[in-house]
Amino acid sequence: MIPFYSLVQTISAGDTKLLLFNGDAAHWNIYDFNGNVVISGSAFASATAENSDEPRWDRFDDAAIWGTRGNSIQKCTITMGTPGSMSCAITHTFSEYSQGVVFPADSDMNANGWVPMAGQNVAGGQVEIFMYQPSTNTKAGVYDPPGCTGAINTNEPGCIHRLIATPDNGMSIEGVGAGDKLWRPPFAGAPVQWNPSADHHSVGYAIDGATLVGAFEDFDNSGSGGPCYWRPVIAGFTTPSNPGSCPLFPNGQTSNPPEFGWHVSYMDHATRPWVVWTMMGNGTGPECFNAESCYKAPVAWNQSGGNWYPYQAEIVMARVDSNMTSVGQATNKVYRLALSHARQHADAGYYWQDVYAPVSWDGKYVVFSSNAAFAQNPSGCPSGGFSGDCADTYLIGPLF
Repeated sequence: MIPFYSLVQTISAGDTKLLLFNGDAAHWNIYDFNGNVVISGSAFASATAENSDEPRWDRFDDAAIWGTRGNSIQKCTITMGTPGSMSCAITHTFSEYSQGVVFPADSDMNANGWVPMAGQNVAGGQVEIFMYQPSTNTKAGVYDPPGCTGAINTNEPGCIHRLIATPDNGMSIEGVGAGDKLWRPPFAGAPVQWNPSADHHSVGYAIDGATLVGAFEDFDNSGSGGPCYWRPVIAGFTTPSNPGSCPLFPNGQTSNPPEFGWHVSYMDHATRPWVVWTMMGNGTGPECFNAESCYKAPVAWNQSGGNWYPYQAEIVMARVDSNMTSVGQATNKVYRLALSHARQHADAGYYWQDVYAPVSWDGKYVVFSSNAAFAQNPSGCPSGGFSGDCADTYLIGPLF
């Protein structure tokens, strides 16, 4: 049972429950902070009869989680216990979308109670995206991405890869044309280009609490490498996007260890200016299971034969205004919270073995997964060899 992704809120509004996913059985589960099962995967599926998308915690009610069923949205109420119980009730049916509505990937509810959604009226036809506020049954920002057709009952409907709510009740869009785009109130014209390449990112506020920024795994990775040259970036939005800052590493042209796969979570931006980062994704050397042929003992990146890099396999928290100019420089804006000890196998199918670390909305907790318990197992994960899902979930906090 693991967090689904760093951009999907795992922790409930009141910091009492964890929404975890079983990658082998493909079902959602709810646990308490002591590791007890509150709602099992089978109980969750039975209560929700949900579409094949992702449920969303309510932003204000710790006992509530939202889901979609057909062309309706439903509010589910959880009663704590070991086990607890769960009951769901439809709150609105979108008659304009006869084929269904979904929460696309990473479309969590923002601090004002707005959540990105997608709907479809004709099977296989146009997929429409919009913002929705369940508490008031208000819909805004309707947009039909050109040529965006296909199945609706999925967390990636049609052309949409992910939709992320912005603090000003708009959304960032990945999957409509090239790059990352912004679609913000008053929703005039069409979405505006933000990043030339489609990079995973989390959206929030700068240190002033008012300026919109994105925390990107990298920026413009199909062109110049962006302001940090294929490194994590904090980039504001102007026209064009501002130069950006480098929160963990200096510009890669200055100091250039290889770029790996980063994941980011800035879901605490409404209360605290701290961004959580994790870095894995190379699937070679010290990150392989010990028994695999690709395994090699770690050697510091700046030594001969170096294969272990700063922050690799760590959970790191950096203040949103951090801007590094040298590797390892002294700073009070970067905290190394944990070393995951996670491992991967030597092919491209390592999604469930990667480390994702969502931060709670109040910034007090960070949750992550790790398969470290099986690092030296001769067959990797016992449930499926080296490709299996066998991670445990760990909770850091309270941080303040």
